[in-house]
Amino acid sequence: MKRTNALLLCCTLCLCAMAQRHTSERLHYQAGIGVSIPLPESQDNAKHLFAKVMYYLRPRLSAGLGTGISKYETELLPLYATLRWDMTTPHRFTPFVEGSIGYSYALTSSASGGSCMGLSLGASYRCRGSDEIFITIGYEHQHYSQQRSFDSSVIRARYVEEDGYNAMRIAVGYQF
Repeated sequence: MKRTNALLLCCTLCLCAMAQRHTSERLHYQAGIGVSIPLPESQDNAKHLFAKVMYYLRPRLSAGLGTGISKYETELLPLYATLRWDMTTPHRFTPFVEGSIGYSYALTSSASGGSCMGLSLGASYRCRGSDEIFITIGYEHQHYSQQRSFDSSVIRARYVEEDGYNAMRIAVGYQF
């Protein structure tokens, strides 16, 4: 499992590197970082590092694939599909709505991944040409399970805990 995840991450990095040489009018690449602020039923802040490949289907509609690394109580490797709709025709400042759905793979043997989804509002600022800086804020849900243990002088127990992480996610990034 760890080899598969490492291979997927290496392939993603290679694709991003090759993408810089082969840009087109409709194909764009994004990279960014984010932090999640947990809702009351969830615990602990999560940190995210992500990369996406976006294809513009129409001038205001794009679809893409993304991956990255997310740090909750355990590290996860999400793979997801994204759909983005620009609310106005592209200008220097463009608001948009974005949704994503996918699956996350655990990077440790004591955990297993699960489904992930998110919906966010954002704004992009066009720097030069087709390069943009963007910021998003929205809802995120991540489901995963991990093995826990409890030790005392009387009993030793191991169990699997199902976690559902609900949070408000804030992310910034760069599109080229």
